[in-house]
Amino acid sequence: MKKLFFTTMLSLAFVACQNEDIVTDNTTDSDNNQTEIQLVSINGGEIIPIENNSRATKADSTNYALKFASLSIYQETLKELESMTEKERIAFAQRFGIFSLQAIAQKADAELDAIGEEAANESDFTKKYEEYKKKYEGILIANEYDTEDLSLYVPDGDNMATYLVNASQNIVIGNKVKTLSFTQDMSRSDKAVFTPHVSPLSTSDVNGFQRILNGSKKTTCSVFFDTPSLFVTVSIGIQKKMWYGWKRDNNRDIYYEIELTPFVYNFWGLYGNQINISKPDLYLFQQTGKIDYKTGYYYVSSNKKPLTGNIWVWHDILLQGASQKTYNSVVCNSLVQKMTLPTCNHNDEYSCSISYNPYQ
Repeated sequence: MKKLFFTTMLSLAFVACQNEDIVTDNTTDSDNNQTEIQLVSINGGEIIPIENNSRATKADSTNYALKFASLSIYQETLKELESMTEKERIAFAQRFGIFSLQAIAQKADAELDAIGEEAANESDFTKKYEEYKKKYEGILIANEYDTEDLSLYVPDGDNMATYLVNASQNIVIGNKVKTLSFTQDMSRSDKAVFTPHVSPLSTSDVNGFQRILNGSKKTTCSVFFDTPSLFVTVSIGIQKKMWYGWKRDNNRDIYYEIELTPFVYNFWGLYGNQINISKPDLYLFQQTGKIDYKTGYYYVSSNKKPLTGNIWVWHDILLQGASQKTYNSVVCNSLVQKMTLPTCNHNDEYSCSISYNPYQ
């Protein structure tokens, strides 16, 4: 499947989402020609194609599934999803009328926010929260590593297939129905920032940290070095206090600056392509509660130097009241841009040192 196909579909997805109308009665030649992937209903083993005008009200039905013309189309779809952002992946599935496991998790997270705000007291919250967990039992999982974490998670959430299936976990390849099986554990990227970490009181952390602001905002950072690929991944998660626990805070702007040697910096372009660059001023991720970003790779040299440096992290709450500054190179939205932003001073950040020796 050519990348042009996915680019076209993704563009259509964003148009649909912006109009708050995932599917309309108006079809295009592009729609008619794209039979490689289509929405179907599975009833008693029978696979029934779904017409466009039927999707809008029943897109979250567990009877629905995506049908792929062949195994190769399905595998290429998974590969293309890897190069998309979180929002793009969810929009892709919604374009076809599927309310994916990842979309369900977003809906559940918003529901938890509402429960926290509406609860009259802790007892009322506990009752509502237990009902909430029961509602999503068998679909989403709790954080078994941290009993204070109230959020629910997509099992095996780094698996791209979780963006293509709904609660039934069914897909159709050719004319065969397949039920996917996911590991009933949090993903690597979720565990990197939403499981117990180094002490919040520590000021000498290496390769990661956890900080709590005014008892209400928790910031966790992990810097991971992958030995086989030599890539360095930066994972940052933000949580907010809710009654007796914590939950993901999905509406933050996250900034980081990283300085490493010997190292090659990069960003990932609009088509998921890796582009090497000089050290940027900042990396910026807007309106999110978690990032997991391959920020560059270890530069192999004959003198076998270890990888060393520092990372500085800010979020929009830390930067409230900061003066504005123009940065010439900010990695944001798959581009390197000149942007005027709150000043990210090294005196007002969370930070830690980074040290890895690939030769040990």
